[in-house]
Amino acid sequence: MRIFIVLLISFTLCSPQQPVKPTRENVTEEVLSQAKQCYANAYLYLNARNYVDAKKNFEKAIKLNPKYYEAYIGLARTFLGLRDLVSAESTYIKAVNLEPKKPKAYDGLAGLYVDLGNPSKAISYYSHALDLDSTYIPALWGRGEVYEKLKQYDLALKDYESYLRYKPDEEGVIFKRANLLVKLGRSQEAVASLEELKRRFPEDLKVHKTVADAYFDLGMYRKALDEYQFILTKKPDNRLILIKIGDTYAELKKYKQAEENYKKAAALDSTDLLTQLKLAALYISSKRYSKAKKVLNKVIAVEPKNSYANLLLGDLYKAYGVINRNSRKLKTAESYWRTAISYYTKASGDPSFATYARNEIKRCRVFIQKVRDEIWWKKKEG
Repeated sequence: MRIFIVLLISFTLCSPQQPVKPTRENVTEEVLSQAKQCYANAYLYLNARNYVDAKKNFEKAIKLNPKYYEAYIGLARTFLGLRDLVSAESTYIKAVNLEPKKPKAYDGLAGLYVDLGNPSKAISYYSHALDLDSTYIPALWGRGEVYEKLKQYDLALKDYESYLRYKPDEEGVIFKRANLLVKLGRSQEAVASLEELKRRFPEDLKVHKTVADAYFDLGMYRKALDEYQFILTKKPDNRLILIKIGDTYAELKKYKQAEENYKKAAALDSTDLLTQLKLAALYISSKRYSKAKKVLNKVIAVEPKNSYANLLLGDLYKAYGVINRNSRKLKTAESYWRTAISYYTKASGDPSFATYARNEIKRCRVFIQKVRDEIWWKKKEG
């Protein structure tokens, strides 16, 4: 109730029923106060992803105080939420013109150009923000990520390490730095930094999760498993950790243990289709095709357009085709591969699976052509 009253007061203060016309030269304290209230309301809307009302309130704040730098930044971020990139850019530029020696708007423009696929321009704006304020760590993180995407790992590492000098406990950057060290062939340094993170926060489960995920991504599955299992001792019904343990056992090719953990996770949420699909993928990997088919048919019955389910069905029918070809049942093999193509085609519309699905479609077509040739030669010889 108290929160509701506070919000009601806030929105009343920003109501158009109390108009005050500011002048650009001399804005009164009363007007500045109203502008701040509109700005606060706008951020409530922005955080709730209500971009339409956020836009209205940021614009009110700017109308009341045309020199309100932070309101321009907030309005630009709102335009990004609305996917109006042109307006976002022009609004950031207004902020730059208003306060050319502040880094935040340059950082915002850099992020915008990352979204637009223009890394060189993004780096330029991040660098300008850092020229103005070398301690402005969002720009260090952002520029580091751009360098990493460009595979300029030495430069990315330098930015991440600069970031950590100002904020040494930032787990995300510690994790990024560790990954880069591995890519640069400095795995021992990566492991040392992760273990140091764990020593500093021995009871922090979030830290253990970060360390575990890092070990998993580095292919150090035994160490990852130790960390996930430690978390499970503290939170035995943590479904996401059970799934991660299943993933780790799957990478270790310990399929029985992987299956057990996936099933435990699935039992905690019967509506979770992803865990069911992980289980199906496990069955395909371990050549338990009838079990995979049973799980996949259940998922498809609930969600026929599930891209991952269709991809796995493609894998399943491709495997059936190979089995039948090896048994010299060539026409049956061709039929299975055609079915596999139909499922891969459904999955190919999803960008996450498009490349794999299209490659497998090509593979199945090659298989089909080969068995057709073999059938033709058999007829000719007969």
